[in-house]
Amino acid sequence: MGRKVKISASALARAAGISQQAVSKNQHLKHAEDGSIDAKASIESLEKLEDAQARKERALADLRELELAERRGELVSLAEVNEEAFAAARSVRDAMLAIADRTAAILAAESDPVKLHKILTDEIRKALGTTSTELPDLVRPGVNAGSTAPGIGVGGQAPEASPASGG
Repeated sequence: MGRKVKISASALARAAGISQQAVSKNQHLKHAEDGSIDAKASIESLEKLEDAQARKERALADLRELELAERRGELVSLAEVNEEAFAAARSVRDAMLAIADRTAAILAAESDPVKLHKILTDEIRKALGTTSTELPDLVRPGVNAGSTAPGIGVGGQAPEASPASGG
């Protein structure tokens, strides 16, 4: 077993880089049987305490930043986001499923693939356009100016012609 180094409170304070008052008030000091301070064990204990205090200060600073962001309206509750996302997804699903009901007879009578493509494309754009105007501000991109949270992109403009459609 290694030899214990005994040290005074003032010498320990200098070695640990803290005030003598902090050493005197510290309950984490390790004392030898004769009442003197075990330097190595006490410095390790003080370093652990200092690390814990630094972690606590960082956590409190993080908490204050989150509270400030919430007051500024930069944060929303996860439950609210989940509710809005579910409603948005349901709206898109319903609009897309309604396409078949609206176009079944028209598509059955049409044999020209170009016209079929145009009918379907127009109906899909109409369905997505309708749902994008119904989506809450929470999920539409660019609505919350200054927000760092990306939107889901449903409200974006569809290209006029896609390469796959040939025009």
